[in-house]
Amino acid sequence: MKARILVAIFTAMVNSCVSYEPKILTPAMTFSAEEVNLLNPEIANQSIDFGLDVGPNESESLFNLEILPGVKVRKIENGSNAGKSGIRAGDILLKIDQIDINTPDSLRALEKFSGPKDFNFRVQRDSTVFETTVKAELAETSIPIELYRVDPIATRAAYSSHILSIENRSNLVAARIEELFEKTTLPSAGLNPGDMILALEGVPINSAQDLITRLNREHALGSEVTLDIYADGEFKSVKLTLFNPGRRISQIKLGPLINYESELTQRGVDTRFKLLNLWFVAAYQYSNIDGEKKHSLLGLFEIASDLGELAEESE
Repeated sequence: MKARILVAIFTAMVNSCVSYEPKILTPAMTFSAEEVNLLNPEIANQSIDFGLDVGPNESESLFNLEILPGVKVRKIENGSNAGKSGIRAGDILLKIDQIDINTPDSLRALEKFSGPKDFNFRVQRDSTVFETTVKAELAETSIPIELYRVDPIATRAAYSSHILSIENRSNLVAARIEELFEKTTLPSAGLNPGDMILALEGVPINSAQDLITRLNREHALGSEVTLDIYADGEFKSVKLTLFNPGRRISQIKLGPLINYESELTQRGVDTRFKLLNLWFVAAYQYSNIDGEKKHSLLGLFEIASDLGELAEESE
């Protein structure tokens, strides 16, 4: 009986000196809103394009470098209205509708905050200054289309929102499994791309984002959850174990006898170990930082194994 008590006390003391951390780094996660605007509303249906690539109007003298008024046209896009209006590469653009254009940003700001219309360009070519009218049209903007929402941690999978009408059950909101990532736990529960998730722990989901948010906020990694799904033409419930990064010892401290520290980084594992750490010197020290391993005895002799270095340090 006494032996068991002593073992229990010793085990408790050792556990109190040991710290743990995840075996695999898990990134912090920022959750998206339910509704996401993927196009900048400031430029949606507003930004125009003159079809010009411009740069600063720098003097060509090697002995007197300075920035001159206007901007130099570097390139004209094929078929652009600026080219059709007679503007060429090498011309100096001075004004647009009586607005001085002295930096490329001035032109870009005008394109960003002006609507489509006819603009009056004042242009210099060699020693000639002329005016021309350029009809500016809306820039061709490719509208982003949402593909899916990503859960990179709890289930390591991607989902999209769907509304189902099946077997007299209408307006069922589902998260359709779109893609599986490395180390996902879904296949172990019989879940595959195309399956529809309807509820988490008996509570219906509102969207793919709702499923992801609840999985990561309400359930610990490695825990088991119940999902109601629709797959292969039938409704069923499955048990899913969320991704488990595992645990590893990150620190052991036993007074001056043993001091062990291990840190998981993007590059690998950094390790430090000290035996009989007495004041300013330890009987033995070991470290493995960024793959460089070092051994030290009493602070006098040091061996860097990866560098093949043996050095004696003076006190």
